[in-house]
Amino acid sequence: MIDAALGDATASVAVMSAQVECLDAAELAGFVPKLGRLLARCESVKLAALRRAEKLAVADLVGARSTSEWIADATGTKTGTARRELDVAARLDDLDEIGDALADGSISLTQAGVLARATGASDDEQRELLDAAGSQSVNELESTVHDFRLRNEVPTGEVVPGVIVTARGANVSVEATLSNLGGETFTTAIDAAAAQLSHDEGAAWSQRRADGLIAVCRYFLEHAHLPATRLGRPHVLVDIPIDTLTTGSGAATLGSGAVIDAATARTMCCDAGISRLISGPGSEPLDIGRTSRSIPTGIARFLLVDDRHCRWPGCTSPAWGCEAHHVRFWEGTQRGPTNTDNLVLLCWHHHHLLHHSSRWQLTLHAGSRRLDLHDDNRLFASTDPPRRRPRPAIQPAPPNTEPLDRTEQLGFTDVSTRAAP
Repeated sequence: MIDAALGDATASVAVMSAQVECLDAAELAGFVPKLGRLLARCESVKLAALRRAEKLAVADLVGARSTSEWIADATGTKTGTARRELDVAARLDDLDEIGDALADGSISLTQAGVLARATGASDDEQRELLDAAGSQSVNELESTVHDFRLRNEVPTGEVVPGVIVTARGANVSVEATLSNLGGETFTTAIDAAAAQLSHDEGAAWSQRRADGLIAVCRYFLEHAHLPATRLGRPHVLVDIPIDTLTTGSGAATLGSGAVIDAATARTMCCDAGISRLISGPGSEPLDIGRTSRSIPTGIARFLLVDDRHCRWPGCTSPAWGCEAHHVRFWEGTQRGPTNTDNLVLLCWHHHHLLHHSSRWQLTLHAGSRRLDLHDDNRLFASTDPPRRRPRPAIQPAPPNTEPLDRTEQLGFTDVSTRAAP
């Protein structure tokens, strides 16, 4: 019987799918909310099925390690998502009003997940929360439920913070669960960093925040007072074949196994600790040299003082958000020296841009360290190091020749009666 119902539902979905393209704007405005309510009713059926599958130990039947892992595999979702759905299903066992609202499509699964945290709510309290769900955004509803839990002294339990990092091809997805205080600390730090970094005009705030997160992580890794681990101080590892390093073609491999292009690898090598590793034909290590830093500490300090911020014309990203760039690369055919006449500070954005685009070229003049930026070999702009730019002459303020009254002669000033300048 349930298979027949599932078949009928599948046929109905096929009909709707075929007709969506025929709907006009007014019809879509009415169709989408109705579809949302239908999806909510389907989600209610799904939660009931998952809850029963857990009670009947279906995972044991199919040889899965847990119900959540079986659900993830069977439905093509993440294990964490499956765990959250099981948690909501279990909570709704004791919240009949909220469960019924999901079953009749009055609330979405997202809203049900928020309301399910109202542990111990009476039927009347559940109805009040459902009324709130009808007029509040999900974020507002979360605050309402949190307020209910505090007022009713519902044990919140310890927040189990977690960070899930998932590789997605050329990118990495980061999903974090933090306490309110931890989240406030996190957002304050990345927002402060994002506000100080230079970005292209029109860059989305989410992109600026992502850059701010990387900035905070880099700042942590680059500070010498970090505690050492069993494998030395924490650092990012990259394995670069010598041909990739010298020719700028090919690929390199990060410590995690992720592959990056040659330009990114050479960008990292501009300011990094370098170790020589000679491998045999089977990639077995034959010799590992001592780590040497490509930018000596003294030169790095000079750059901080002389450049102060990113040297790209018009960019003022602070020094802590910059890397030392070899104008002429230190390896390969250019063999650029590691000295102050071949090094400039560049923010991560412009450092990456320079290594990944042949459009831009830099020339650094010896001695003066004047920087010329060329756009397709045409001079685009020139800048001097900030420390060496002439300072504007500041004229001293003219002396005040007005006679002082008795109060001012004694060292007191009546600000309420003194004339404005």
